[in-house]
Amino acid sequence: MNKLSLFSNKTLSRFYLLLMVTVSRIYASDFCATVAWLEGEITDRSGNFIKTGDNLSPGSVVNVGTKSRAKLLLKDDSIIDLGPISQFKLTSCAQPAQQENIELELEFGILRANVQKAKSQKPREFKLKTPTSVLGVRGTEFFVRWQKDENQLSEEQISVLEGSVEVRSLFDKANSIFKIDGGTEFRAQGIIQNLGGAFRVEPATPPRL
Repeated sequence: MNKLSLFSNKTLSRFYLLLMVTVSRIYASDFCATVAWLEGEITDRSGNFIKTGDNLSPGSVVNVGTKSRAKLLLKDDSIIDLGPISQFKLTSCAQPAQQENIELELEFGILRANVQKAKSQKPREFKLKTPTSVLGVRGTEFFVRWQKDENQLSEEQISVLEGSVEVRSLFDKANSIFKIDGGTEFRAQGIIQNLGGAFRVEPATPPRL
């Protein structure tokens, strides 16, 4: 019996994908993330197509098209899944001598993250920003959806599957910090105005857990 017949095509595909991503990262000196898998059309800020195995540098923007999806493997081995019609930015992934910083932005769309715990004793800061919120994250798994409808009503949903996330939201006039634990979600709606680069939010409903 051919030994390859012992493995399904799906298993072989996953092995090949992992090997390709690993080799790609070995030869990259400056990157924030590697595209581990994609389906459909994924482009950068200039409209160039992004391919599986591509390394993304700090400042890279990922645009996910209709009926498309992407999986990114960050420098710290955290995993980011992007859903259809999403725009995502790798703002920073610097690792200075004294602190490890990762900062990401979901400009709109759907994101699911599995954030790895820090592997060293260095101070660490992992942030995800949306147009209306800043999330402080430690080792955890969470889901974020940020969308705007045709009436300019924006809706944000943050669901924590495991661990906890601290959220500071423009939807909250008191500027409180919401701690969202596993099995809990944060929801808010409102109208957002961009006043010379500063956002003003008029909540349609108070943010709630």
